[in-house]
Amino acid sequence: MIKVLLCLTVVFITLAAYGVTQVVAEPFYRGQPPFQSDPTPTPDHAAHHGPAVLQGMVWVANEAGNSLSVMDAGTNTVITTLTGIEGPHNIQVAPDGKSVWAVSGHDSLAVKIDALTFIVMGTVPTGNHPAHVILTPDSQTVYVTNSEDNSLTVIDAGSLEVLATIPVGTYPHGLRSSPDGQRVYVANVNDGTLSVIDTATNIKITDIAVGEKPIQVGFSPDGAFVYVSLNAENALGKVDTISQTLVSKVEVGIGPVQVYVTPDNRYVLVANQGTPDNPGTTLSIVDVASFSLVGTVETGNGAHGVVVDPSGQFAYVTNLYENTISVVNIAEQEVIATVPTGEAPNGISFSPLAPAAPPSTEIALALSSDSSPDTASDDHDAHHPAAEDTTATPAPSGHSSMGHMPGDGEMMTQMQGMMDMMMGMEMSDEMMSMMQQMQGMMDMMTSGEDQQNMMQAMMSMMDMIMEMEMSGEMMSMMEDLQDMTSMMMSEMEGAAADQGHQMEGTGSGGHGMEPISSEGVPLATETRGGQPLEFHEEDGVKVFELTARPVIWHLTNNVQVTAWTYNGTVPGPMIRVTEGDPVCIILNNELPEPTTIHWHGIQVPNAMDGVPGVTQDPIQPGETFVYEFVAKPAGTFMYHPHFNSDTQIALGLYAPFIIDPAENTTQPDVDVSIMLSEWRVENGMTYAAMPMAGMEPNFFTFNGKAFPATDTLEVKQGERVRIRLYGIGQFTHPIHLHGVPFKVVAVDGFPIPEDQQLSMDTINVAPGQRFDIEFIATEPGRWMLHCHIPHHTTNADGSDGGMMMIVNVTE
Repeated sequence: MIKVLLCLTVVFITLAAYGVTQVVAEPFYRGQPPFQSDPTPTPDHAAHHGPAVLQGMVWVANEAGNSLSVMDAGTNTVITTLTGIEGPHNIQVAPDGKSVWAVSGHDSLAVKIDALTFIVMGTVPTGNHPAHVILTPDSQTVYVTNSEDNSLTVIDAGSLEVLATIPVGTYPHGLRSSPDGQRVYVANVNDGTLSVIDTATNIKITDIAVGEKPIQVGFSPDGAFVYVSLNAENALGKVDTISQTLVSKVEVGIGPVQVYVTPDNRYVLVANQGTPDNPGTTLSIVDVASFSLVGTVETGNGAHGVVVDPSGQFAYVTNLYENTISVVNIAEQEVIATVPTGEAPNGISFSPLAPAAPPSTEIALALSSDSSPDTASDDHDAHHPAAEDTTATPAPSGHSSMGHMPGDGEMMTQMQGMMDMMMGMEMSDEMMSMMQQMQGMMDMMTSGEDQQNMMQAMMSMMDMIMEMEMSGEMMSMMEDLQDMTSMMMSEMEGAAADQGHQMEGTGSGGHGMEPISSEGVPLATETRGGQPLEFHEEDGVKVFELTARPVIWHLTNNVQVTAWTYNGTVPGPMIRVTEGDPVCIILNNELPEPTTIHWHGIQVPNAMDGVPGVTQDPIQPGETFVYEFVAKPAGTFMYHPHFNSDTQIALGLYAPFIIDPAENTTQPDVDVSIMLSEWRVENGMTYAAMPMAGMEPNFFTFNGKAFPATDTLEVKQGERVRIRLYGIGQFTHPIHLHGVPFKVVAVDGFPIPEDQQLSMDTINVAPGQRFDIEFIATEPGRWMLHCHIPHHTTNADGSDGGMMMIVNVTE
């Protein structure tokens, strides 16, 4: 038990060191507010008795004050101020209410804070000068705009791992998720657009032109419209999310910044900040039905952030230039309270949780000390630049900062404060005894001895504690503790694995479940793979040159992967020769690991077979190997690596190799090769699709493209068409042709006598197999060729796609 409790303390201390710096200015989910006050006052109740006293807390980011204010919504008084966060621009309460996220513009950090204990749960490095932060409606994923990197950082809210870095428009600022969580819309200040992000793949799918200096967006509860503040136009724009076009504008106050849609979808509220020389002092009220200005409320100087409580009674507005919050009765359109805050209050967010009793009126947040200072200024004006700034910085690391380990005095103080709060809660004698023992263990937490075993024991103990009776607040804290423990174990296991890799050095093992690095990888210059490779002749030998290298390859117009290729395309270039030709193929390896080439189905000398450790040594990065053989027999073949092949083939290292017969034969009018493969893209990163390792593919391709990006096969009526099908992935695909049956004329390169050829409309193509099928295009029209496994004809977002292509037969 002592070891378990000691480990528990280790978790609290270590994860408290995860500083988090980003606070968003409004609740994330609009259509159905994630929190509801209990009870929520009804309109009739308010009419007869006046506005009810609210339960909840208002969180405010004081950017110049380097602090966060927490206000009791029931009394409109600040109950505590959290210090130690540098340049917090924006703040956001998580939809599940358990945490609050803020951004530190100075330190380029996202900071996660426990909503009840006010203790830092972790920090995550972002890009340069983070502006806003939001969470998806399920509270699982965090999105941060990086203004000076023109990107978004995507974070797993539980593990605090960076999932993706997404390029967007110029100087991204505000952002919000659609009510269904499928899209994130980002306001790009300097190029007048909204970037639309698909949250399933974390890829930008389009940019929408909206007007001058868009600052922030807000969704209608049904997701049909997005409203955007146009700072330089003193206007509010309305965007149709189906047509993805700006459909209307309405004039509001001077220099509009934050926008918020009321929960009943009646009004859009717009905070008008203006400038220091010409400050805005109003909150504009726009009627949703008529999209017209129906009210203006005088607030304070520099009205910036705005949020509405879940009941829809009150709006809270930060006044940037006078360091106050205005509390607005929306029905009466009047300010009912003005509350002092820290310096330059900016982002603002509402939590419907009952205010927790803070240990002090001022609490110092313990942020990790290893973040890199931002070189940008901390002035608020930097978030609304007058000129375009496209300076980019390197993408952040994919790992969060664990902060200080046991023994750090600051962390020990944080832990003691949390323990003191828990000891004041009601609990059973058994639980009280465990907590008292835990307090006694805190003085012993200096060596961290046997932490991993203790961590495992602690997980078992916490499962037992969760079966005990306890208050809802205690239950919430214990659930947080379980999450922290799980995260701590993952970090420890990851560190052990990293150390193991360093000891092993460079080996031939696969990449497992790690994403494929795209650092420094160029965009592909060609868009079609499998095209014939040119050669030159030397003394009667056909000489081909290949380079194995990574490129960024588009599976669709909107989805890209880090591909490992021959000569920069997927598939690699087609080598086509005649039976009996002597060939020389020079392979240059520019991959980050060794490789070889195996000539699948071709009869080659043993030394040319491409099996590392058996017929040749692996070709190391930067090295070259020459393959020489006589091309035989005639048929449809392919080439691919035999080093770490489950990864290298899955990433695109494959290509067709056709050997035409030496004797003259009648050739088809149309002759095409189609290579069947699978891909895995998750959170904008590429993984080797390995079904047996649990890495199921979510994109299925013909020649490295998923529909609708696949080629259209153009055919004239009456032409004889040959399609060569290659199974190069890890699945069997039943390929089906609409409109006309086909005959199988060759299998694995070997021709089938005409009297034995079968007529079919569907054929199973297994990994490694090749089938040549032929048909006469008798019927005009656009006919589909596709895999007949329905899931293989979808893309990751569930849309029609995958292994489909059009055979267009014209007269």
